[in-house]
Amino acid sequence: MKTPNLLLTVISTCILISSCQKNDLKEQKNFLKESEKDQEGFKKKNLAVGDYYGGGIIFNIDVSGEHGLIASTKDLGKAPWGCSGVLMPGTSWETRTGSQNTDIILSYCQEPGIAARICHDLVVRENESSKKKDKENGYDKENEKGKKYDDWYLPSMDEMGGLLAVSYSLNNPVLNKLFPTGSYWTSCQGPLFWHNATPLDPSLTAFARFHYDKIDFSGGQYIIPEVYGRGAQIYVRAIRSF
Repeated sequence: MKTPNLLLTVISTCILISSCQKNDLKEQKNFLKESEKDQEGFKKKNLAVGDYYGGGIIFNIDVSGEHGLIASTKDLGKAPWGCSGVLMPGTSWETRTGSQNTDIILSYCQEPGIAARICHDLVVRENESSKKKDKENGYDKENEKGKKYDDWYLPSMDEMGGLLAVSYSLNNPVLNKLFPTGSYWTSCQGPLFWHNATPLDPSLTAFARFHYDKIDFSGGQYIIPEVYGRGAQIYVRAIRSF
């Protein structure tokens, strides 16, 4: 009786994986369509995907033109995901959940130097010029002050997938140069099953996204979800919302 049960488990797992991959590709295509469509929304603020804004580079906007996602302008090095063996329930794949995911990770994990903490601790300052009247000389004097952005977080699966996909699909030279070929951590805990019938321990793994140097969506290539042990040294890139 054990053999039929095992076979049923294997078949069910394969169906689940195939379904997840199809849904993942569909989600990325929807993300791209929204990014392209919402360029009209950006015109309200004279902004566009690829613009430097809010401490980084815009890569997504909602239909209102008032809210979106910004990526840091450079990688934050390589780091482990952290806290292997600690189960962290509640992380989500969906767009707009990376901040919540990061909070979940840090509430369970006090380990220094992990990907979520590096993003959470990032502070970016933008110099802004303001004119101030100089009483002695009687003219406007330029003063420099730095605007601080300190609400960065580790992207969810869909946020990272969308960011990497947008960097090529929109043919934007600014975004194109942001990423080398390689894997990027997401803020999503690992799965129970992934590409085989062998059960995995979610507390030992986490999801990353692999970024090719060239993407051809017409041929079916897309940003690949990957599973790594939490101690693996993987690229880290922070994002923030506005």
